[in-house]
Amino acid sequence: MEKTAVKLAGITLPAWMLGSDLTQAGKRILWGGIAGLVVAGMMSMAVTTTYFGDPAVTELVQPTLGQFLYVLLESALIAVLSVGVLKRFRPAAAALLVYHLVSKSALFGLAIFGWAPGNLNPYSMTIYLLIPGYLFLQGLRGTLTWHYLTHPAYPTTAAAVKDRAEGG
Repeated sequence: MEKTAVKLAGITLPAWMLGSDLTQAGKRILWGGIAGLVVAGMMSMAVTTTYFGDPAVTELVQPTLGQFLYVLLESALIAVLSVGVLKRFRPAAAALLVYHLVSKSALFGLAIFGWAPGNLNPYSMTIYLLIPGYLFLQGLRGTLTWHYLTHPAYPTTAAAVKDRAEGG
């Protein structure tokens, strides 16, 4: 049997977005949530160590107070959204994926023109953009699958409710 597009909460999703196994959905949710917490922890740790680091180290780019606070707020946002993914909250999973892709793509885009600090080698793009993005996508797929499998569609018209009550 070939899967087709599924309508969930008024949005038509492609068939590959939804799975058919709650165990797999739980694993995807777990990996997406943990990846978000790891990303948030790495961001806050990196900005804290560079902000309070030794200014005599020549390779160290120390952020300003505004940059420091921005990264801390961003890591807090990612942590909160990650907890939302772990709680199986679909909007949190979608927001985490979209925010990550937009913010990291913009950061790498600005670094191409030299307007933002950043390393443009393929390893950094893989580690900071693609791997977390993939795991956040899996978290979104897990939350969508979980909701789809645990919340069956109910009839909303009076005729459909009457047919269902009569066993039809």
